[in-house]
Amino acid sequence: MATPLLTATPAAPPTYNPSMADTFSWVPVEGAGRPLFARATYLTNASDISISLSASDLNLNIDEVEDLLKAQLGQSGFVFLTPGTTATGNFTTVQVISTCRIATIAATNSTVGSLTAFELPQTFSFNGPITSISLSYGAAIVYKL
Repeated sequence: MATPLLTATPAAPPTYNPSMADTFSWVPVEGAGRPLFARATYLTNASDISISLSASDLNLNIDEVEDLLKAQLGQSGFVFLTPGTTATGNFTTVQVISTCRIATIAATNSTVGSLTAFELPQTFSFNGPITSISLSYGAAIVYKL
């Protein structure tokens, strides 16, 4: 496996006074069978970025786009969570209203571990694919996906 290594300009260095980035922007490419270098370029003006998109290979599912737009906090609804209340469904964000401790939590494709062992401070929030949550004490808002 090739090990990237930044090196000085290959062959002869330029005759002008190069910057550090310009001089050390060359990365040797191994396994080419000859001296071959790739050069890193550094973007200095974000307005120079341009992106083009070809619609010939574009597959767009409008329902998925709408779902993503609805994922903005509150657009699909929320549940105000207090002790003794369990929110079940598909949730994207938990926002702590008053210091709380989670009693139970379940999430898809995630390991919640010992999240129930921590006291969460007021204004704390976290995101995830939450499917069920309840509190031991405190209050929180859980936003629907």
